[in-house]
Amino acid sequence: MSNVDVTVGKILYSRAGETLPAIGSSVIVAQTGGVSNGVLSEIRDDPIFGNGERVLLFLTHLEDSRYKVTGGPSGRFTVDTSGRNQAFSTLSASIPNSLDSLSAALKKTALQH
Repeated sequence: MSNVDVTVGKILYSRAGETLPAIGSSVIVAQTGGVSNGVLSEIRDDPIFGNGERVLLFLTHLEDSRYKVTGGPSGRFTVDTSGRNQAFSTLSASIPNSLDSLSAALKKTALQH
């Protein structure tokens, strides 16, 4: 398990009453794998975050101050410079492929519940 600092760029959805990190702040995300004694260990479907990588994450707050990606690789997407996202897992391939579309879908779903 390794810890990765992730800078919060935007929050698309949160549950009522959740304490949220500030935009521009860093959160620590616990991730399976890492580097130990110079050897990289990672899961093929859930590679270690890259420095400067833009990602969309569905996060769960852990009891300590860290977060984890909800659903492993199905809760993680890369985001390109045009705002389009790419799923890491085929389980999440049906998620809208733009941040704006995904944000609208999340808000619609929240209103239905």
